Amino acid sequence: MLQIAAMLAPPALSPARTSSLAPAADPLPLAPKAAAQPAPAMPSPATLGPIPPSASTEIDALVAIVACPLLASVANDHALLVIARSALLPSADATFLAGNLVRLFVRIEAIAERALSPAAPSPQSPQSPQSSQSPQSSLSPKASTEPAHAKQTKQPHPLPSIADLADAVAVLFRHARSYASEAQSATNATHHPIFMWYTGSASAKHPTHIYTMLAAQLELLWSDAFVRRLFAPVLDFVPPAAPPRAAARLLPGPRAHGSSDLSASALAVASSCVMIAMLTSTALAYARSIWFKFSYTPRLVPQLLAFIRHLGPSADGFGLFLAAADKPSFESEPYAPILLVFCSMASMLLITLDHNDIFVKRQPFEPEQLLDLATFLNHLCFKLHWSLHDCSSRPAAFPATAALLASARSLLNILLDKSARAPFAGEDPKTAWVMKPCTRRDFLESVRNAEPRAIAVLTHTPQAVPFATRVEIFRDFVLADRTRIADPSFAIDIVVSRQRLFEDGFAQLKKFAPSQLKQRIRVRFVNQLGLAEAGVDQSGVFKEFLEDICRTAFSTNFGLFYTTPDGNVTPSLTSAAHDDHLRLFEFVGRMLAKALYEGIVIDIPFALYIYAKLLGGYNFIDDLPSLDPDLYKNLVFLKEYEGDCEDLGLDFTIDRDLFGKVTSVEIKPGGARLPVTASNRLEYIHLMADYRLNQECRDQFRALMIGFRSVISEQWIRMFSPVELQWLMSGENVEFDVADLRAHTRYEGGYFDLHKTVRAFWQVLEEMSPADRSSFLKFATSCSKPPVGGFKHLDPPFTIRFVDGGDDAVVVGRPLAALGGFLGIGKDKERLPTAATCFNLLKLPAYNKKSTLREKLVYAVRSGTGFELA
Repeated sequence: MLQIAAMLAPPALSPARTSSLAPAADPLPLAPKAAAQPAPAMPSPATLGPIPPSASTEIDALVAIVACPLLASVANDHALLVIARSALLPSADATFLAGNLVRLFVRIEAIAERALSPAAPSPQSPQSPQSSQSPQSSLSPKASTEPAHAKQTKQPHPLPSIADLADAVAVLFRHARSYASEAQSATNATHHPIFMWYTGSASAKHPTHIYTMLAAQLELLWSDAFVRRLFAPVLDFVPPAAPPRAAARLLPGPRAHGSSDLSASALAVASSCVMIAMLTSTALAYARSIWFKFSYTPRLVPQLLAFIRHLGPSADGFGLFLAAADKPSFESEPYAPILLVFCSMASMLLITLDHNDIFVKRQPFEPEQLLDLATFLNHLCFKLHWSLHDCSSRPAAFPATAALLASARSLLNILLDKSARAPFAGEDPKTAWVMKPCTRRDFLESVRNAEPRAIAVLTHTPQAVPFATRVEIFRDFVLADRTRIADPSFAIDIVVSRQRLFEDGFAQLKKFAPSQLKQRIRVRFVNQLGLAEAGVDQSGVFKEFLEDICRTAFSTNFGLFYTTPDGNVTPSLTSAAHDDHLRLFEFVGRMLAKALYEGIVIDIPFALYIYAKLLGGYNFIDDLPSLDPDLYKNLVFLKEYEGDCEDLGLDFTIDRDLFGKVTSVEIKPGGARLPVTASNRLEYIHLMADYRLNQECRDQFRALMIGFRSVISEQWIRMFSPVELQWLMSGENVEFDVADLRAHTRYEGGYFDLHKTVRAFWQVLEEMSPADRSSFLKFATSCSKPPVGGFKHLDPPFTIRFVDGGDDAVVVGRPLAALGGFLGIGKDKERLPTAATCFNLLKLPAYNKKSTLREKLVYAVRSGTGFELA
């Protein structure tokens, strides 16, 4: 017991001692300590003041030990070395010891506060027999090396023993971490109340009530009071008046820094962050609760950002990290745990922030702060992958760097997603994050040659690569795959009825493997009598089939999807009314992927969050207005509610209406018994949004994603953001270039580029408003947006065919009629232009007057009649 108590006292240790404790391959080495101070003379226990009469002999001994720096240092060194070096310490014992340490720490602090209170004689009091130059107690603040601006009050910073407790708990959880897993497996087969899935036998488990007691001990580590103690230097920090240079002007030259530059407060915070990272990666059953508690502690995350910005001897934390990122020694960067924990906490905080929080309230961050942070993280992630590309291919060799990169990329992706929805400060999402080395042509060649650092950048920081380059790489992937599996002798022939197109297509195509679906599919339509319709055997018929498949699948009446208030579609809970409904979702996913594989652009009414699903992403509250605007408004009301939240009568449940039967679903274990309060409402908001977006139709989304990825490899598309994937599948959201469309247009029936009617057509199209031009594109191709990379990628190519007022089925055989139109002979036609969207074909009569052509074309486009209107 005395040895455990001694572990809590602050040791007089050098950085070398701490580094000797950490295994060489540990991803989170203990934070280095400040240089050792000479051990003061040992005070007598009598100088500690009166001890309550009820205190036992054991407590007397504990107080004496923690008040004796020399004895505590020796005992603490010995105890930590034994724990850190012992390979025989069982994981369960390490966890129980951590819990006991936390509980013991609280008891000792309570006694020490009474023993060292101002009312009691102390070594510093005038009546003390000690010298006026009294020794530093182990429970007194150490001499600060912080700059003057960091001192906020006359009150001391947290007792140094809290950093030592953090170190001890981190060491203990390091022992247990390899035994814990989030997922069940052959090796992690035993469910554990703390670890989730445990490497060990069921017979080794302790009674349930033991774990309940252990959890209560550990929960002290993320209690309000303890969090404030851990991060007191951060919460008390006030930055100097002059801010550091903006992140947009980063990338300073190399400069030296080392442990001699580190302040005592920063080291204490680093120790706390090491403990938090170890705790959340080991006590997996409580990890989410722990992150919630730290992330939503008032002021903590924005204060921690300010603290990080001013780290280092030059008070330029961003510059310090970027300078270190070029060096292999980054693996031992002492401030890395602080940045890692900040990124994890900020990620959780940001997912509950909406547009109003960022741009109207500008709390807890200014938009400009978020832009600076995103720019810094983009530079940092790129530099680490560019300079230390092995950290992604061999994470076990660079565990600390790999852990930091995972946390930093998660936060960066959230920031990039928010910037894509609404730029923080006018940045262009297409160019703001591109890094100069990736703009050179040799970068594309490096990717094609599979050079490690180019692949690392493309895989982990794709936003650093220009979008056009990534599209070219994607098309390279498809071409290489098409070449690999090409079989000219193989084709799939299906016959479908227009009345049962979806059912017929599913029944005939479900038996084919994904690799076979990548081959040519020939579609033949039959009418109600079973007679074949006239058609042309080319890709246009298959495009029509895909469009009709999507139109049927996305129809609310069909029951797989339903239409949201903003006009998009999303999987429906009622899809279970279909037999084998998950296989139907998988089929839809395959057909959408087949369209992308073939380069066929289709207007898909998906909201962005569904594209994120196809990429394997996670959805947050920003996506909720598209799915459930009423729930979103209610959650915003709750977040801003100034009264007592308990008066609203909410708990952690959500009502689900399925076929008229309403059931209550807990969004958190025990949620029906957990009221929503001011302290947990942000967690409630996050869990409600998470349930609607990620959990409610989890099986349907998973089936859709499985089908999609069976044709389009995850590797091919993970370099795109959700909005970029939307551009690839449904066309780029830009005003299309009429000259580009004209350069890639074909003509039939006697038309040619200099034909009078054709020239008038292009002039009319140029003069149309952007909205009418977009409507024309939908009229002619079924998609209102141009394909990514321009109309050279439109398949089939856009075609203008001459038709006169007669039967256009034989129009190709009337070249004299077209010639007459060219010469301006004859009357203007009354027939409207029509289109066959399956072939991207515009059927255009030869109008003599430009005004007539404009009138007829605009009427046809605006009426939306399109296909074969005459």
